Amino acid sequence: MPPLKPFDTYKWRWLSVQPSESLLRAPVFLGVLRALREFEGEKFSSQELNEELERVQGNLSHILNASNNPLTIARGSERNLFRNSGQYWKGTGLLEPVRGKIILTDLGHRVASGSITNDEFASLMISNTVLPNPLTYAPDEIEKWRDADLRIKPFEVILNTIAELRESYGLDQGYVTPNELITIIIPLAGAKSSCPEIAENLVSYRNGELSIIGWPDCAPAANDRRLAREFLLFLEYFEVCQVEDTVGGNYDAKFSLTSSEIVDYVS
Repeated sequence: MPPLKPFDTYKWRWLSVQPSESLLRAPVFLGVLRALREFEGEKFSSQELNEELERVQGNLSHILNASNNPLTIARGSERNLFRNSGQYWKGTGLLEPVRGKIILTDLGHRVASGSITNDEFASLMISNTVLPNPLTYAPDEIEKWRDADLRIKPFEVILNTIAELRESYGLDQGYVTPNELITIIIPLAGAKSSCPEIAENLVSYRNGELSIIGWPDCAPAANDRRLAREFLLFLEYFEVCQVEDTVGGNYDAKFSLTSSEIVDYVS
């Protein structure tokens, strides 16, 4: 039987509702954070901050201009980056959730200074990220999750599912694609299925033994698929996962663990 959708608006979203995926690339994400630290106490619209972001933009142009949709982080003081994308740093607990003024949390200072490494930061995000995210979800959204008695640690679900696929079905099965995340993992996680159950369904689907016709659509809105894919992109950008490109496009790319040691790390 198809899994049941726990409530009408159930989906996976972590940070901004207007995704800018390249902001999660480690050099970009951390470069912006360090710029924010330089002007702590100032407004996000500070001209000095924008000038610093222009410097970061120049240093990282090879990354920011690599895709078909180049990303600009220095957008001027009035239409600054943080008007639409500030949740990338607030939602990860690096900025205090206050409006208009730059205030880093203790974690934000430690990450910006390098006292917490990229690997350690990724580990914290994997362990601590919970849906619904109290830093980015509206109260009525959180209430729906609470009423459904639903609490999901998305990165752990993804990584433990990949680990289960590797261990139970072979190394060649140890991957997840964005399409599989959206159409199978997210619906099953909403129905409180275990990672072994999710892995079993994935293998059945890959073998042509499972039809997902009639399964709930947990990414119905325009940006929902991109929002779900951001979880996998973060794992790639912080080198927890590696990607095997496929001819099917971005949503059929295979995300697998970068090393066998991560299996023990996430289990």
